[in-house]
Amino acid sequence: MFSFHTHEIQATIHKIDSDFWEENLEKIYSMVVLKHQTCLELVSNTFKSAPNDKVGSFSGNTNFLFKTKIDPTKHDLLILIDKDKFNFSYEEDEASQLLRILEYYHKYGFVIVEGLKAQKGEVSNFAERIGFIRETNFGKTFDVVSVQNPIDQAYTSVELGSHTDNPYRKPVPSIQFLLCIENTTIGGDSTIVDGYRVAEELKKSDKKAFETLSNIIVKFKYQDKDSILEDESKIINLNDDGSFLQIRFNNRHDFVFYDTQEKLTEFYRAKRKFHKMINSKDYMIQFRLPPGGLLIADNY
Repeated sequence: MFSFHTHEIQATIHKIDSDFWEENLEKIYSMVVLKHQTCLELVSNTFKSAPNDKVGSFSGNTNFLFKTKIDPTKHDLLILIDKDKFNFSYEEDEASQLLRILEYYHKYGFVIVEGLKAQKGEVSNFAERIGFIRETNFGKTFDVVSVQNPIDQAYTSVELGSHTDNPYRKPVPSIQFLLCIENTTIGGDSTIVDGYRVAEELKKSDKKAFETLSNIIVKFKYQDKDSILEDESKIINLNDDGSFLQIRFNNRHDFVFYDTQEKLTEFYRAKRKFHKMINSKDYMIQFRLPPGGLLIADNY
């Protein structure tokens, strides 16, 4: 599967004579495919470090759950330590456990629950104790596994950059439940980004980029043999009073409408900067879910 991300477009790109394409299209395509194959190998290698290798600032002796330690003076999102994980038990009072879990989720926008059964159907079994499940074209649940001939990058072993899920839906999925059934490979870590903090920092450091991403409309689209899903949105959405509302960012499904060269150049500059920030360790926490571990996250 060939994957191309618009944030990778260089700032110096410019149009060329159409005759060039007719003479060199086949050569260019071969070069691009070859480069893509090489990138896949490099990405795979990043997951094949020795088990004892350190990732980021993580140490096997630390009490921190996450591999990336965020400076609390720069970041509002507290680092979860072992005592902040919730161990759910069906043998105890479910209502009081769920209340504590949801209170934590409401405060931080995510929560990790352990102690669930590492089997299919368990994520639905747990989620329905909280509310109804909104079914999609993928069905009631969505299994993330590596397969041949994938229709989406989620079905591959390629590392996914920071993104929000299903931006092509209206409304987008809000509370998401991700249960780990098995993770025996090297790699397979999960990451969470504080999008609210990224938007705030972008507004302070580059107001023009912030205004661009909060004003230009982007089209998001998903298509397979059975479905075509589309919606339009800004990458950074604000309330009427200018306060922060929502982020929609997904390089695999976005398309910006035609505009002047000046506006498009600024859009891609802003998008590159935003992409760099949401994939920075300054705004990200990284962890590994064990079998039976559940991440509940705010995708809205």
